Amino acid sequence: MMRTGKRRMLFRVAALALPMLAWIMAEGLLGRMLPAIKGSAHDPWLGFSDHLDLFTLDEESHRYQIDEAHHYAFEPTGFLAKKSANTSRIFCLGGSTVQGRPYSIQTAFPAWLQHSLETIHPSSQFEILNLGGISYASYRLLPILKEVLQYQPDLIILCTGHNEFLEDRSYKQLKHAAPVMGEWLQWARQSHVIEATLQLGSLLARKPTDPTPILGHRVRAILDYERGAEKYHRNTPWMRSVEQHFSGNVERMIQLCQEADVPLILLNPCFNLKDSPPFKSEHREDWNSEVEEDWKRALQVAREQLDGAPEESIKNLRRALSLDPNYADTWYALGQCLLQQAQWQEAKRCFQRALEEDVCPLRIRASMRHQITDLARRYEIPLLDLQSLAEKEAPVGLVGDTFLVDHVHPSIHGHQTIALALVGRVQEILTNLEQRSISDEQTRLLFAGKLAELPDHYFANGLQRLENLRAWTHGKADGPPIESHPQWESGL
Repeated sequence: MMRTGKRRMLFRVAALALPMLAWIMAEGLLGRMLPAIKGSAHDPWLGFSDHLDLFTLDEESHRYQIDEAHHYAFEPTGFLAKKSANTSRIFCLGGSTVQGRPYSIQTAFPAWLQHSLETIHPSSQFEILNLGGISYASYRLLPILKEVLQYQPDLIILCTGHNEFLEDRSYKQLKHAAPVMGEWLQWARQSHVIEATLQLGSLLARKPTDPTPILGHRVRAILDYERGAEKYHRNTPWMRSVEQHFSGNVERMIQLCQEADVPLILLNPCFNLKDSPPFKSEHREDWNSEVEEDWKRALQVAREQLDGAPEESIKNLRRALSLDPNYADTWYALGQCLLQQAQWQEAKRCFQRALEEDVCPLRIRASMRHQITDLARRYEIPLLDLQSLAEKEAPVGLVGDTFLVDHVHPSIHGHQTIALALVGRVQEILTNLEQRSISDEQTRLLFAGKLAELPDHYFANGLQRLENLRAWTHGKADGPPIESHPQWESGL
């Protein structure tokens, strides 16, 4: 009887131990395989019909230069094919905010970062390349990152998130977990076995008939078309697909850098809350004429009482929002009223809700900011939150036109602030550099001197581009009519 009992106990222990041992072995094996698989620059949800490398080699000067075919989106820049021993090469990837729009690369944060490091370390050489592409989203940055990792980089700085909704793509093949599963999935995906299962399930869920969107190498932003804003409509499933695609792209870029053993700094973009109204508002889906009359009446009373009885104005705006909580402009109007009443935090929540309800999303959404933060924490990547940086300089912590020139583009001062925040982090990563600081007086003289070197037309051109940008965001681009867009009938 004793022997039989021991056998049963051993059998039970083995029945538990063997699956656990198999799980541990699978975790170890997949832990080595998944980074290479996920780090691939191949995007399973999107293809390019005519991909062109960003850089070409000039045989005479022995320099890599941005190919002329990309000059519509990138400012010309380059670097020597042979990197000297004391040179630190840094590639800064992103969209027009990285490029420095509405100005250009001369006053963008990569330039101020280079000026600062050269001042602190005069005996060292720095090549800080500004690869900010106008309207470039994460899926377009992915192949660029794969390319520049071949050029002996010492560091990659990545800032992306504002441009994900500019081009029309379909996402029939993406499947979404229920929202209540979100937190559980975040925890579960730490397991290599579960992550591999999810990746396999995502591929199996894709039907052979599901088309893969194919894009050309030139960006075809919806707002490049005349009246482009008309194409944007409330489409929650599409938005979630874009956000899922974005998260996957950022994760693949992290994996690519880790596979190449190249350090990466992630920047969470900044955006204008206080001084940037929503670009397009739409009513809730079950909107009807009876509700509309009540809603209009509440807004009319709110406008009439704005100066004399602001509390009543706030009350009526809340009444309008109870009738339609999805109309972005109403949230923004309520935020402005609360701001006048010094209710800072409540105003901030209203401005953020206005951003989230904007059906023409030209500013990074909260969920995408969380994705960047979560990925940085999960992969132990240095992260600089530009919104938090901007909030430190903003009155009552509400980011507006003091740090930015429009909805997302930092001012020249904003770019300088970003560069100074990066100086210490770059020195920590580049082990060949000692930790040194630059004084406020040094900074003031350095930056003022560099600005004085720029011609007057540089600033005049920037102001003109700013006006063009503002027209562009409202669908007033001087392009072909939106009806000529290939997917005009599909809507967003």
